[in-house]
Amino acid sequence: MVGQTAIVNRLLWMQDHYPLTADDVVAQKTPCSFDVSVWEFFWPFIAGAKLVMAEPEAHRDPLAMQRFFAQYGVTTTHFVPSMLAAFIASLTPASAGKSCASLKRVFCSGEALPTALCREWETLTNAPLHNLYGPTEAAVDVSWYPACGDELAAVDGNSIPIGYPVWNTGLRILDAHMQPVPPGVAGDLYLTGIQLAQGYLGRPDLTASRFIADPFAPGERMYRTGDVARWLDSGAVEYLGRSDDQLKIRGQRIELGEIDRVMQTLPDVEQAVAHACVFNQAAATGGDARQLVGYLVSHSGLPLDLPALQEKLRQKLPAHMVPVVLLQLAGLPLSANGKLDRKALPLPDLTPRVKGRAPQSATEIAVAAAFSRLLGCEINDVESDFFALGGHSLLAMKLAAQLSQTFNRQVTPGQVMVASDVAQLSKLLDTDDDERSRNLGFGPLLPLRESDGPTLFCFHPASGFAWQFSVLSRYLSPSWSIMGIQSPRPAGPMQTATTLDEVCEHHLATLLARQPHGPYYLLGYSLGGTLAQGIAARCAHAAKRWRFWGYWTPGRRKRKTGGKKRRMASIRTYWRKLNVNAQRLSPLSREMPPKPYLPPLKAIMRMPSVADDGA
Repeated sequence: MVGQTAIVNRLLWMQDHYPLTADDVVAQKTPCSFDVSVWEFFWPFIAGAKLVMAEPEAHRDPLAMQRFFAQYGVTTTHFVPSMLAAFIASLTPASAGKSCASLKRVFCSGEALPTALCREWETLTNAPLHNLYGPTEAAVDVSWYPACGDELAAVDGNSIPIGYPVWNTGLRILDAHMQPVPPGVAGDLYLTGIQLAQGYLGRPDLTASRFIADPFAPGERMYRTGDVARWLDSGAVEYLGRSDDQLKIRGQRIELGEIDRVMQTLPDVEQAVAHACVFNQAAATGGDARQLVGYLVSHSGLPLDLPALQEKLRQKLPAHMVPVVLLQLAGLPLSANGKLDRKALPLPDLTPRVKGRAPQSATEIAVAAAFSRLLGCEINDVESDFFALGGHSLLAMKLAAQLSQTFNRQVTPGQVMVASDVAQLSKLLDTDDDERSRNLGFGPLLPLRESDGPTLFCFHPASGFAWQFSVLSRYLSPSWSIMGIQSPRPAGPMQTATTLDEVCEHHLATLLARQPHGPYYLLGYSLGGTLAQGIAARCAHAAKRWRFWGYWTPGRRKRKTGGKKRRMASIRTYWRKLNVNAQRLSPLSREMPPKPYLPPLKAIMRMPSVADDGA
């Protein structure tokens, strides 16, 4: 719970330090569920500047951001460092001169900002780069440091310092005895001042453990960040890492210790440790290319069923905390003093199994080479799937940017989503570069994988896009087709319909046009779970058979008790907020299974095989 005083202090400091005028144009591209969006929305309003909103999901497409900056003359924007790396990878000297010419100030926060990335930015643009640091628990940012000019030239570390405190805030670096440490000595970082949050809603235990009494200011509080830092001779603060097992990968908090504890509960697992590592150094330039690997030691000494264990982890952990790969070791490597030697943990071998033909045409050879560079393994099979081999959204952006330069045409992340193996993407690139080709991945249907078996229809969350379902290619049997149902902007049903009933009717028509007869397999992510429920109910009304519907959530869902009336009241309240007629909701809800919300991916993996489909 962050109070208005904290946010106002943050905004007034920012306006004083980086003054906006009526001539400035601020880009609003951060989803409103992230804290950075707060200053993107309100800072221009208190200064009389112009606010321009990027198209939904444009923040995931570096080429779209280039066009956006150039079209609106954006002067002020923000990047997470890993996204800045993807944006820089898409730039050439010519395109940087055009798309970045209007930029006056660019901010980075959310991750450690690599020094090399800042220097690369400085060679391509004249826009000053600024590093900001702070957790949501302290109104987004509490410190600043110029990542440009003389200050950048003076940095000799691998990452930019987090710098100096903003107005009415304090940075304390204390030792284990809660005493200040001298310059150059590492200690625990604490935050003070009026930007501290009131606490965590409904979590007094967590609030008490993180917001503690300030021993240097009676009656005041400090926030324990869990970060390790040190004072530099300049008076700036340098971030050194975490004091616990928490880390951030592409802006998402991850607790390694929690992953370890869950892995140690798996059958026949005696020891387990999670580690974040870079599979391919060539793809890591300037950004956070780390991925999670789980290392397991068997109690019995027998081979572990790693796919089955990974599925159990998906049931127990949020999606971003599930290791990409599990490896079985005879024993964990130890240092001379008996502690885990993380540097000795082996990297996974993601070399794909060759099952098809080798790349032949010039296009296929170039696409396979781009896959190899980014995935860190040799690609000799045109059926190699980018996402099945460990690709993710940020790598898809880099791939699109590299292919755009190689083929001298616009390649979008949406095209990579739709055509994710070497053969499909090469075929797409051999076609004319027209508007229809560039809009692939943004239509009402998103074909993520084609096969001869049944189709899993995946319904979009509130963003309107179903790109996140691309990860299913890595886990679902190849016999399944995966089809996303989307609400393309600006004329999709999420934008034009007045109720979710209308959205369901629209999506049902799309589904029936694609597959007139059942059985149907339906999966929704977040809001998409509600849409999948509505589609299943309509299928039942029309005597069209649905065999499976599931709700996929990135975290564990706690079920409230209190009976049917309480559950229905809760659902009605939620739908009313979305302008849906509650009287029409009840008949649909009663026809659904009594426990509609299913554990993440668990039900999918238990779906019948293709051979069982006719049963």
